[in-house]
This record gives sequence, C-alpha cells and structure tokens, in this order.
Amino acid sequence: ILVKAHLIIDKADQLNKFQKLIAKAEKTFQFSANYTSGVVLERNSLLNLAIIEKRHKISKWLIEEKGADIESCDRGSFTPLMNAAWAGDKHMVRYLLAKGCCRVKVGFNHSSKGLASSTFKGLTAEGWARKRGHDGVAELIRLGL
Repeated sequence: ILVKAHLIIDKADQLNKFQKLIAKAEKTFQFSANYTSGVVLERNSLLNLAIIEKRHKISKWLIEEKGADIESCDRGSFTPLMNAAWAGDKHMVRYLLAKGCCRVKVGFNHSSKGLASSTFKGLTAEGWARKRGHDGVAELIRLGL
C-alpha cells in the first residue's frame, strides 16, 4: 500500500486516485493512514511522503479526514514540519503550525540523505530551514506563525 500510495504522490496531487487506494486498503486490510513500515520508504508515513512532494491536497486530506499524526517521524526523526521546512514550503509550514505541531523537535537527517554522524546533535525545523537557505520559512517557524 505504501509503495502504491507513494507512486501516486510522486506523480501529482491526485487526491481522488489517492482516496480510492486508501479506501480500498482500509476495507481490505484495515489499513491506517498513520501506518509506517520499518523497512519501506525510510519509515515515512503517508503524511510525510505527501509533504516531501508538496502535495497539499493529499496532506490536508490526511490530516483533516484521516486524522494523520502531524508529529509522525521517519528514520531520521524528521516530522512533517521539518520536511516542509526542508523544502521551503511556506504554505505547508503555516498550515502545520496552525494545526499545533511542535516547533522544537529535533531531526537528525532527511530521508533523501545518508545517515548523520553519531556526534551530530540534529536541528529543529527552524534550523533545517536556515541550513537549506529558507530564512523566511525559518522566521515563520521561530515566531510560530
């Protein structure tokens, strides 16, 4: 299911196609939108995958209709807010902040990169935004706007 969902997310923000897949998975396998695999897709939730690809319709649907966990994290402890900050996605950062996500959690490495060294202390979403050159997004996070 995660791989099929990722293929849809990767192509476009095709909410209808995505909804059909999730509905079938829920009916057939009692699938939860918060499911993560210990092996597949760097332990990313569907929400993290949608945010990584800037799929706003799918992301909002997962949160508002399926109760997706806005604090879910991948193998590098990246939350949806950190993924939005990494991408410089100001719209999604504001949305997640309005939903009350935590601004002070620390992530150690993005799923697109290799594992960080054992001495790396990690960064918050604000820190990742600054590291990636998204200073405006970093300020939004710092201020909680």
